[in-house]
Amino acid sequence: MSPLADVAASALRFARESLGTSGSDSLSIDGGAPWLVTRAEERHSRDFEVGGQNVESELVVVGESSEFLTLYSSPPADYLGKSATLGGNSYRVSEISRGEFFTELSLAGGLASP
Repeated sequence: MSPLADVAASALRFARESLGTSGSDSLSIDGGAPWLVTRAEERHSRDFEVGGQNVESELVVVGESSEFLTLYSSPPADYLGKSATLGGNSYRVSEISRGEFFTELSLAGGLASP
């Protein structure tokens, strides 16, 4: 790990020790082990169509790369399109951005409404 990653790891550990699990959720991909993440960004949209509407949600979560690699050791492409569960809601993994210290997952979900 680089010196910058060491600083980031120390900051994250301090924050976790101070806050506990407040502000974080457990994400599991395809029924796998829970990975502790923080919600970074959330978007909701609604398209009106003939006969109903289509509601979409997008969510970006961030967690520690070393934990992600320990729990999900396959290449990132293997997880794209897989189901992911976070806070009782189901999504699909649409993008994975893995850095030296942080990994960011983009999740997409939709619900068709009449």
